[in-house]
Amino acid sequence: MIEYVISFLKNKLNNYIRVKTGSQGFEVVFIQERNQKEISFQDNAITTLLVNLEEDYTFRSGAAYERMPHGGVNAPNNPNLYLNLYVLFAANFTDYSQSLKFLSLIIKYFQSHRLFDHN
Repeated sequence: MIEYVISFLKNKLNNYIRVKTGSQGFEVVFIQERNQKEISFQDNAITTLLVNLEEDYTFRSGAAYERMPHGGVNAPNNPNLYLNLYVLFAANFTDYSQSLKFLSLIIKYFQSHRLFDHN
């Protein structure tokens, strides 16, 4: 489930950056290395990292069981699970101002798309 969300974000951001810049050369990518001791970021790209994941308790349903209308038997209730994903975007470009430009585009994207759901 989480891998689909992060891939969805990556694809949406790539499309947004292509539309805003008209460039096909820069993209949002994942880290490809298996060595977790040292992380190196791809040149001329924005790397996406999931840094934290937590449940949003604000919308959590309090009932773990629901009473069945026929016979009064309690049945487990699997309520919706709302998550907050904390994603880091690291821009690695030779020109620092270009890195800031792409990070600004990412911020603008999230300002205009404040909520993502299954639709």
